Amino acid sequence: MIKPRLARMFAVFREAGLPVMLHSDGDIWAILPDLVDIGLTCLNPVQPEVLEHTRLHREFGQHLSFYGGISTQEVLPKVTPAEVRAATRACIRDLAPDGTGLILGPSHRMQSDIPAENVQAMIDAFAEWQNHEEARP
Repeated sequence: MIKPRLARMFAVFREAGLPVMLHSDGDIWAILPDLVDIGLTCLNPVQPEVLEHTRLHREFGQHLSFYGGISTQEVLPKVTPAEVRAATRACIRDLAPDGTGLILGPSHRMQSDIPAENVQAMIDAFAEWQNHEEARP
């Protein structure tokens, strides 16, 4: 009942040459193939506690781009800036090993429990990766 209706809704955007982004919380592994089949092009959030990054890229990286990836539950509010940088590098490595297909960001809205230093660490790690990529021949 839901898939045909979503397919019609997605088709409007696909026919206009636009991406189809879906925000869906929780464990949606079981329906991801159906969503890709009807035209989903970008998945948000990519919450590492629920959707394992390496598997997600392996199974859907040829069909989807990913938006999010840095945990707002376990990483950003609870660890050191050095650990945030490491988690950010791991997210990029696992979801965009070829340097594309990832809109890096927090997995959800950032709340007041996240220290500003950790937000800066995430941004710095992304900038380091971007500068490294631009320096490649």
